[in-house]
Amino acid sequence: MFTKGAIWAAAITLFQPMFGGALTRAQSVILAESMEPGQCQQVRLELTVKGTLKVPRGEMLNNLPLQAKAEQAFSERLLAGGVPGQPMRAARRYETAKATITVDGVATQRKLRDERRLMIYQRQQGVATHYSPAGALMREELELIGEHLDTLAIPSLLPGKEVKVGDTWDVPNFAVQALCDLEGLESHSIAGTLQAWTDGTATLAFSGKANGVQGGSAMKIEINGRAKFDTNSRQVVELRWAQHDQREAGPASPASEVDAEVVVTRVKIEKPMSLDDGALAAAPMGFDLPASSLLLEYKDPQKRFEVLHERGWTQVTRTQNHLVMRLMDQGDFLAQATITQWANAGKGRHQSAEEFQGAIRKIPGWDQAEVLSSGEMPSGDRRWIYRHAVAGKLDGVEVLQTFYLIAGPDGDQVVVTVTCTPKLATKIAGRDQVLVTSLEFPMMEEK
Repeated sequence: MFTKGAIWAAAITLFQPMFGGALTRAQSVILAESMEPGQCQQVRLELTVKGTLKVPRGEMLNNLPLQAKAEQAFSERLLAGGVPGQPMRAARRYETAKATITVDGVATQRKLRDERRLMIYQRQQGVATHYSPAGALMREELELIGEHLDTLAIPSLLPGKEVKVGDTWDVPNFAVQALCDLEGLESHSIAGTLQAWTDGTATLAFSGKANGVQGGSAMKIEINGRAKFDTNSRQVVELRWAQHDQREAGPASPASEVDAEVVVTRVKIEKPMSLDDGALAAAPMGFDLPASSLLLEYKDPQKRFEVLHERGWTQVTRTQNHLVMRLMDQGDFLAQATITQWANAGKGRHQSAEEFQGAIRKIPGWDQAEVLSSGEMPSGDRRWIYRHAVAGKLDGVEVLQTFYLIAGPDGDQVVVTVTCTPKLATKIAGRDQVLVTSLEFPMMEEK
């Protein structure tokens, strides 16, 4: 004897194409992805950027067209964490990490060096850190692998509960900050929606706005994203994240307006040999890192000098004979350092302290008022380092300037000029001297 339920079930079977959509909308699915230490996955990321840099020239803003394409592929092993919003640490082995950036028609290539393919990533208290156990990264390498959407934050897009098609949820603050690549998040309205669930795949949509800070610049962001969640592997397997950025000019970067799209695919894998315990033996344990792990290296394109510096120093301008860097601390501008190639004084010689001081007094726009201190600094090798700290006005503005002359045994000379306002001098606290004493001449090492 057929009951009403049996008749209804038979009708559903017979007319599945007609009723399938209605049933999908009525059903619910748990959207949650668990992450545990030891879990491994293969990640591929493609980034496309198009927009405009607004560079000041005189009293005018010059709009420079910007285009960029980046590609990454890496195996990843979670080392610690996994709970959304809590500290997280992972090891990555990059098979591919490269980018082409074109500004005003001039293209530059960036690529991760082979000896830096093993990376450790960690995030705690909203701060992401990338470093290589093999040694210091270059600024270009750090930007290549670190300045984009945080792929480990993708599971935090999920509501972590059972939802129905059409249901919406708010994306948590920590996830927005990580996915929008912000140093600080002020506000956001980004929310997710379950759009469909068919054949083991849930389709999700994300949209909204966010305001925050990156590199001392205020950011206004609009998001439009889509994701695919595999209900069998219980994992977000694909994310397409379109982001429109309006960035104000900051102390270390120009204003810009860009559209970026990131496409990420993720697949769970067994632990590869490249990420086993032996491969990670040289990596520091835990979240507390030695300062040496976070240093960046700069190599002069003409191979005249090399510098190891903390990550707070950001390159803003480079010419054939000058490198300008600015010291940033939590988005605040503290000081500027200008590294200038000086004339070779001849083997075994260097400019005298008196000649150096005389050259400083003749700098255009510099009105020297007081000498604060002068003298030689220990170098620990055959370099000669002289420090001359003075107060005065630069183009009418009261500043403190510290001039360093670094000379090598073959007569190579480089001058480092560090400039700051008097009220910020105490915040530098010797960080300029660390920069200066790290400057070396490659030819000196070879000899």
